Amino acid sequence: MLGDDERRLVNDIRRTVILHDYISHWGQPISRTLCSNKKSQVDVEVYEFSSKEDGVYRLATIGISGQVLEGGGLANWEFLLSLPAEWEKEETSEVVNYLLDIMAYSLRPDVEVKVGNTIPETSLAPASWTTKAVLFDEPRGEPEEMSSFKVGHQVVDLIWLVPITEKERQLIKNSGIEEFDKWEAHSDNSLIDVKRMSIF
Repeated sequence: MLGDDERRLVNDIRRTVILHDYISHWGQPISRTLCSNKKSQVDVEVYEFSSKEDGVYRLATIGISGQVLEGGGLANWEFLLSLPAEWEKEETSEVVNYLLDIMAYSLRPDVEVKVGNTIPETSLAPASWTTKAVLFDEPRGEPEEMSSFKVGHQVVDLIWLVPITEKERQLIKNSGIEEFDKWEAHSDNSLIDVKRMSIF
């Protein structure tokens, strides 16, 4: 078991490694929200990145990968949520809180965080969104080196949280993510548009 000083050092290293990659590809963050957990010595941080370069407003976590799971071991993931540029001008606390709700859900022992798995539609999603379910996916559209980070001996995956409709979630659940990808490839809707209609 790590002492407080050792744990703080590990956390500082985690932030340095992951934040360096975030900044290298997305520029300086424009905001940071800290979330403390009474059951953990590790804070979870949500960083927000401006959409000025490519029209994508990003929120990304650091610290989920420092959370100890109920069965032992660490959560080996961080989350990325990508939204259209106009969300940067909105009051984002609702979105940040939703991202933290997903983080808490992901740490449950009955939840497996892997590409292709989903979270059912929830009332915790922002009220204006039509896409109130979530797909865990690879960070498509991001450079390949952003797919994972090496923090000491730990390999941390960056999981893209894709807001989807419950209808789309049922398709993925019944037919797999490949079938969803086929429909998405023929759709004019962007997956980052949280107010879109279903792609089929």
